[in-house]
Amino acid sequence: MADKNLIIYSASHAYTGGAAGHEGAYGIDENFSTYHGDEYSLGGGSWAGSASKTIISEHTFSRPLTVNSIKYRIYAQGYSGGPDGGRNVQYLMYVQYKVSGGEYQDLPNSRFSYNGDPGGTITKDTGEVTFSTPINNVVAIKAYCYVYSSTTEGGISGHAYIYEIEAFGQPYDDIGIRFYKGAAVYKIGVEPLLSTHKLRIRKGSTTYGIPLLATTDALASPIRIYDGSAVKSLPLVD
Repeated sequence: MADKNLIIYSASHAYTGGAAGHEGAYGIDENFSTYHGDEYSLGGGSWAGSASKTIISEHTFSRPLTVNSIKYRIYAQGYSGGPDGGRNVQYLMYVQYKVSGGEYQDLPNSRFSYNGDPGGTITKDTGEVTFSTPINNVVAIKAYCYVYSSTTEGGISGHAYIYEIEAFGQPYDDIGIRFYKGAAVYKIGVEPLLSTHKLRIRKGSTTYGIPLLATTDALASPIRIYDGSAVKSLPLVD
């Protein structure tokens, strides 16, 4: 069983920005062609002014998890017309992660920025990037994109898109619980114990909780158990 996209399976979500039809979940739909983002196009002629867009996609896990890989695509484009010395375009993009007890820090090689006069249009597209070094005890993932442009005379435009942010790993821990059905071997996952866990198992001096999943869950095992109100499944782990 392959790693799951933890952002979809195990996270709560918070978003900043995003135009109608391009908001929020379009940046975590496992489609690198759709996006969470927004844009602007203003001015022309003798118009003077500025505009900006900030797009954030932030995802918090229910507990610290090991993230084995992260995939993302972020795009920024800014334009400023007008005379030399009167144009400015800026962009900033990055992916960050937070470990338990820590602050956000950049995912290596994910930060890109520009601040200057491109004499027209400046574009940065990260393309589809995969970062494959495991990171332990991750509690949150964030993607950020900002674009700004200004002119003393002319038109401006800007685009800020988070096409996708994904983080892959195992939602549950493997402590060695196995279920055998014929030739098939199923690994049963556990979590650090919470008061809400109705099913528990002790290994050595540690008690773990076994979450009970809907039988239709993507990680539901063949083992069924009645929790007092419904039939549930024990979770699988790879």
